[in-house]
Amino acid sequence: MLVRSGDLAGFARRLWRRLRGLWEALEGNTGPIDHGEWRKRWVDLTERDREVVAGWQSTTRFAVAVGDGSPDAVATTVASLGAQLHDRWAVGAEAGDADWVVDLEAGVVLHPAALATVAWAMDADPDLRLVYTDHDHLGPGGIFLDPYMKPDWNPDLLAGMDYFGILTAYRVDIWEAHAPSAADVHDLAVRATTLLGDGQVVHVPHVLASVRVSGDESHLVPSAVRVIHRLPNPPPRVSVLIPTRDKGRMLEKCLSSLQEISDYPDLELVVVDHE
Repeated sequence: MLVRSGDLAGFARRLWRRLRGLWEALEGNTGPIDHGEWRKRWVDLTERDREVVAGWQSTTRFAVAVGDGSPDAVATTVASLGAQLHDRWAVGAEAGDADWVVDLEAGVVLHPAALATVAWAMDADPDLRLVYTDHDHLGPGGIFLDPYMKPDWNPDLLAGMDYFGILTAYRVDIWEAHAPSAADVHDLAVRATTLLGDGQVVHVPHVLASVRVSGDESHLVPSAVRVIHRLPNPPPRVSVLIPTRDKGRMLEKCLSSLQEISDYPDLELVVVDHE
């Protein structure tokens, strides 16, 4: 759990004990890690954790939108909002003075420290425009499974798939500029980050939300799109290096296939006779 206090030396000692414990656990582990047990150790809050998070006193205000869904799914998400240790949030039209916007699918369950931890990141860096977090899944029977640990900001990966996931916060000016014209959440993420720099998009590496899934494991297959980048005019030269050593037939086949399948206008073939 991410905590902040004035006792930096104490925080460093606690962090070192946790990291050492994790290392020892990994060294002794010979099988798959049980995610439920992992959550109990690294995600669930102790009473002391709750006291620390509740004392952060962030002034960041969130507008939260909850998507359409069944009454049970909407109620689940609203209940997790009601359990937040950060109380500066409002739903929809009631959040006219919000600083940031969070758009949640119906059925998403927020960690009790989710908004507080995201607000902590925002307070630490006023230049941020978008914040996303890790999440896991809630399977049949209420079992937590399959954590989704995401990479840091990667615009090339985002172009091909919406890896930001279920808990993403947009600064209100970014949201208002792009959300009305976005086709879906992926399109919104791409539009919103097109002109942002590396220091304006941050990944909070903590499991702070869970999304309900069926038992068919379809959530393990990401939805990806093919990205076709426009070439400049004229297109740059592309050099193809072909190492060969006394393999004339293989070289002939390689050169023939390049001529047959490629219509690129500026292709340079470099044959390397290596030892």
